[in-house]
Amino acid sequence: MPRTGDYYPHGSEIDQTPYLVWTDHVTGAVQSTAGALLPPNYQKADDDALPWICLIRSYDDAAVLEFIEMVTGTRRYSEWQDENSKPIEMKGALIPEGYQLEEREPDRPWVCPVRSCRMLCENSFTLGFHFARIHKSAELNDNDDGTFSIVGTYAGQAPRVVSKRPLDPNEPPIVEPWFWFKRPGRSSEIIRIQDSCPGFVNAKESAETSISCQPPSLKQPPS
Repeated sequence: MPRTGDYYPHGSEIDQTPYLVWTDHVTGAVQSTAGALLPPNYQKADDDALPWICLIRSYDDAAVLEFIEMVTGTRRYSEWQDENSKPIEMKGALIPEGYQLEEREPDRPWVCPVRSCRMLCENSFTLGFHFARIHKSAELNDNDDGTFSIVGTYAGQAPRVVSKRPLDPNEPPIVEPWFWFKRPGRSSEIIRIQDSCPGFVNAKESAETSISCQPPSLKQPPS
């Protein structure tokens, strides 16, 4: 049965003739569909006023089904298990196998697992908002090391995991965890956690701390 959005190379088009007629399985009568495409064994609804059901499922809806939902046999990507193995709904964020909270920044322990991002968030809710805003439509590979790699995009909104395989050795180095920080009287700036940035721990305590780390190439902070 042809599907909306499917592409057939020249010379391999599907013959649509069988789909342009409908057979009443009760009486055996055959009638034209007047141009509608109906699959074999199509049956009308039990509604005399509105018996004909449109069966077209959009290509995007069909594509949404082609993703990996479970990290393991007991946990979904949309969940996180606490120290007691209790599942926590991640409000839109996805959590890969081997994910670890960032202990060096206790006020923002939820680090984005996307290798090219690594933004630090205060809680699971803000990480979920971050995923929805920054990583919407992203197709992700679970690198099986606690991180995701972006391998594509699709027409939907929610990010999704489409593969699970070891990290590609040709990928760029992972970005150091970072967060937006606003000092009084100044615009927001990025603080990154790395050895070449001494003083990041005290950045929240001192408005005079100088941080000169280069940020990753991401969107500007929210106003």
